[in-house]
Amino acid sequence: MSKVRMYTSYTESHREMFDRFFLPSVPDSFELTAEEFDQECATGEYHSDGWVRAVSRKIEVIRDAIDLARKEGDDYFMFSDCDIRFFEDFEADVRRQMEGLDFIAMDDKIYCTGFMAIRADDRAAYMWEWAAENIEKYNCDQPTGNAYIRKHERWLGLGRMIPGMLRFSELGKRAASGPMRFGKFPRVEYFNHMHLGTASAVWDGESEIVITPEQFDRMRMMHANYTMGIANKIRLLEIIGGMKVEHDAARGRVFEPIAHAEPAHT
Repeated sequence: MSKVRMYTSYTESHREMFDRFFLPSVPDSFELTAEEFDQECATGEYHSDGWVRAVSRKIEVIRDAIDLARKEGDDYFMFSDCDIRFFEDFEADVRRQMEGLDFIAMDDKIYCTGFMAIRADDRAAYMWEWAAENIEKYNCDQPTGNAYIRKHERWLGLGRMIPGMLRFSELGKRAASGPMRFGKFPRVEYFNHMHLGTASAVWDGESEIVITPEQFDRMRMMHANYTMGIANKIRLLEIIGGMKVEHDAARGRVFEPIAHAEPAHT
């Protein structure tokens, strides 16, 4: 069985996270392609100047990945932001979940487009074509992707209630050609700290984060989102990631991904 392709993209502002946490932890069952772009967003921080241009590059990577997967005959691929740290090989779990779904993302109540498995077919190609065309309206890839999902599901509902409605828009026609099956990864397994139910989901860089042994037992990876600023993302990767590694070591579990050669850059 060939390796699942995984894509990421980053700029200089995120290089430390890529080099220290993301790249060394990518499991060997994935073939990584990393895209490094110019620093069009001056700080690399959420909604700062140049943010939309930067996240538009991410959509370009996803669209190119769909084209390549279809050319090579791959069923699906993964996209991951680089503010992520992995703690085990989860490829078999993703493969199992993709048997009944076409798109899976992290569960941030909405679909988190920072970590996704995407079936590479006509429906995915249209979804991300639509996202590229509408990114300026929604200002970020995540609200854009979620807007598409809501519209897709709305047109399916209209088609069920009013036969023939689906033919009245391009999006409706696409929905009629075959509904996409959307799903979310289990929250504690594919983790970010907002899942703890704290009073404020956005970490301030100082507040204590309490994670139970049971949560650490189930944690496959972590995403350093729901905090502001690159420095706080790095601290989350250090704090939670370090706690998780210590927890696993105390139980005799050691995750040793390969020492990656330089990933493919295109």
